[in-house]
Amino acid sequence: MNKLISSGIKMIAARLLMLTVGTFAFIYTHIKFVARSIRKKSWTHFRDNMANYYWLLAFSDDQRGNVIAKEVFNDFFLKNALGRLEYGKPDHTVSHVTGKNEQKDLLTFWGRFLAAILNLIDKGHTRRAANNPQYNG
Repeated sequence: MNKLISSGIKMIAARLLMLTVGTFAFIYTHIKFVARSIRKKSWTHFRDNMANYYWLLAFSDDQRGNVIAKEVFNDFFLKNALGRLEYGKPDHTVSHVTGKNEQKDLLTFWGRFLAAILNLIDKGHTRRAANNPQYNG
């Protein structure tokens, strides 16, 4: 029970930290990139830095979503078959796991629907994500 309480407290603290410091950091980063770009008189500098920042945020949110929705995604998006790559590993993105299972034809209807949405947003997204190494350690 102590491990459950300790883990719960850590999770709540991490969420509160993200809401407070994370919000400040998000706003601060935008202001800093604007100031740097004005100093350098370069819109390209701002655009490229923001594009990279947004991509990193999206990637980390994708990994977080993979952990948060592990049980739902495994139950609804994957066929119950040997050789499937399950959702839930912190270093994997939803896109990566979906793409790997798509290549093996191990997605259910809802898993194929998710893949179609991801590929509609970004053509070939799940294929590229499946071939992208995911370990960040």
